[in-house]
Amino acid sequence: MGAVKPDRRIFQHALREAGIRADRTVYVGNRLDTDIRPAQSLGMRAVWMLRGEAPPAPTERQLSEPDAVISSLTGLPLVLERFAGREPTPPSAVRVHSAAKVEAPR
Repeated sequence: MGAVKPDRRIFQHALREAGIRADRTVYVGNRLDTDIRPAQSLGMRAVWMLRGEAPPAPTERQLSEPDAVISSLTGLPLVLERFAGREPTPPSAVRVHSAAKVEAPR
């Protein structure tokens, strides 16, 4: 395709290939600059996974950028339930930063 993240064309290509609209898509990534911001700029909801290249102690400002924050994929089902408008009882191991910010254990 000839492009690399954060080029929006990569995200647009993925949406076309999947045959889904951006507003019906959730993107999970570990970097704000190359994952979260480009996905959100196209209208996707973005979940920041605090693994890999994510900072070990993100600031409140950083935590406010994505639609949700998780530290493990085990937190993703809870986030998807919230995005779908359902409010499940969070497991005791999941920490809620705000109404949309969720963090599961590492």
